Amino acid sequence: MLIKKEQIPILILNVCAVIFYAALFASRKNYEFLLYIGVIIFFLVVILATDKKVNYPNDVLWGLTLWALLHMSGGGLYIGGVKLYEIILVPISNEYEIFRYDQFVHIVGFGVATLVMYHLIRPKLRPDLKKSVGL
Repeated sequence: MLIKKEQIPILILNVCAVIFYAALFASRKNYEFLLYIGVIIFFLVVILATDKKVNYPNDVLWGLTLWALLHMSGGGLYIGGVKLYEIILVPISNEYEIFRYDQFVHIVGFGVATLVMYHLIRPKLRPDLKKSVGL
């Protein structure tokens, strides 16, 4: 089997989300986000092809799934006629557009990407470095 039994729900959610958002973006002729769907499919295939060797932890895979869902939702869903990516989550002032949904997605994305990179390089770290975390 390409994936572990406990990873099947992760794969099913990803496949369903990709199909849903690909259809949504295609119906709207949103080629930018169709390209992003292609990127998500590419990395999904890479993860499937390397999971046996790398042994990705499920929490990392759920993190990647969350990132993909947040990203696709940001470009495809509207609330009150406003694209989710343009919504301000914390309206500090009229002058500064901080803290937007887009910024939140990037925070999550960089955090998850960091976890993926750590998991990939961890086997190569000295044993005494595997126990510490630094920010």
